[in-house]
Order: sequence, then C-alpha cells, then structure tokens
Amino acid sequence: MAVVTPERRAAVAAAVAAENAAVEELYENAPCGHLSTLPDGTIVKINSTLVGWLGQHREDLVGRRRLADLLTVGGRIYYETHIAPLLSMQNAVGEVSVDMATADGGRLPVLITAAVRPGHEHGPAVVRCTVFSYSAGRVFHAFQSWVRSQFGPGKSTEHDSGVPCDFSWK
Repeated sequence: MAVVTPERRAAVAAAVAAENAAVEELYENAPCGHLSTLPDGTIVKINSTLVGWLGQHREDLVGRRRLADLLTVGGRIYYETHIAPLLSMQNAVGEVSVDMATADGGRLPVLITAAVRPGHEHGPAVVRCTVFSYSAGRVFHAFQSWVRSQFGPGKSTEHDSGVPCDFSWK
C-alpha cells in the first residue's frame, strides 16, 4: 500500500478533478450519441455528437422536444407502441433499430439502447439513451440480401471464373 502523504493526497485530488472534467468532455464528444429524457420522453440532456448528427441546436431540443419528436414517422409509431412500454415494464431496451429525422429532412439510421435510472431524493427518474449510427450496418444488410437474391438456393454459386463462391451467411 502506498504511503498517503499530503503531497500524494493533493496529486490524487488533482487527478480526480482532471478526470471529472475529462468525463464531461468524453460525454459531449463521444463517438456515439447520448441523451437523457424524463419518463415522458422530454429531452433533459443531449450530447454534441447527437446534436451534430441531427443538424439541430441544443437549445431547440432540451426541455422543448421529446425523443419521439426526433424520430421519423415510422420510428415514432414504433417508439410509442413498443419502446416506451418496454421501458415502463422492464426499465431497459437494447439495440432497437429506428430512423431519426435530421434537420435537412434526411434519415439517420440508428440503434438505440436505453435504461431507466429510477428517481431518488436528488431528482426524478430519467431514461438514459445511447445512440449508435447504423448507416454502414444497413448498407451491409442490404448488400447481403441482394447477394442472397442473386445466389440463393437454386441459383448458381459459380463465379464467371468457374470458381465456386460460398454465399451461405446466416
């Protein structure tokens, strides 16, 4: 065990303060989106990454919009009929695929994972969500479907070169 001197305590306190600042920077600039909502979906915190992906301004979202408002029509229906009830019953949902609507009218395919942090004496219950951009995954799955349609059961799996190709992904 290390000897705890006043200098060591000061060094540890400085390191803890620096890490606390770094955690906020990590939250804001993470390679994924983060947002927290009240149980009714009202956004109470959103990171810079997600704000940027959506092409929005934070002040237009926090306290003014709900998570469902950020989704496309189909995503909003799925949120209201499946995601919100699951959060209410199970306090968590994992890797739900929906499209978010961007400010320029585009779609952002995402995977959302969410968990409820119960209320306590310091504040109300909040739903913490992590949002992963899923554009590349959707492209891969579309390509995989095309390959299956071209080379699936009953179709030739022999390339023009005469070399058999295996397209038997599951």
